[in-house]
Amino acid sequence: MVVDEVRRLCVVDGERLVGVLSRADLLRGFLRHDEEIRRDMVDDVFGLRLGVSAGSVGVAVERGVVTLLGQLPAKSDVELATTLTERVSDVVEVHNRLDYVWNDRQGREHRWIHL
Repeated sequence: MVVDEVRRLCVVDGERLVGVLSRADLLRGFLRHDEEIRRDMVDDVFGLRLGVSAGSVGVAVERGVVTLLGQLPAKSDVELATTLTERVSDVVEVHNRLDYVWNDRQGREHRWIHL
């Protein structure tokens, strides 16, 4: 499912759809607790690897699904955060809601944040 990027499987009885299974449904019994995953995210991914303080990024985990919130300095940081999060043990899916200040992928273009 991961290799082919399959997120859900249809369950059929003959030609009739009887349900839908997600990756989270299939892996639920094997997953670590959400708080353990969150701690790994905050300490390892954002703290050690990206050098981001714990308070500047929000990390929510529910049944192995990680949602990232907040703002990082550069677009490449946002992309790296997603990649590193996907590699954390027992992460089922990543919802990246991170924003960035500077698009370092396109020269010196800045994204202005309106308050």
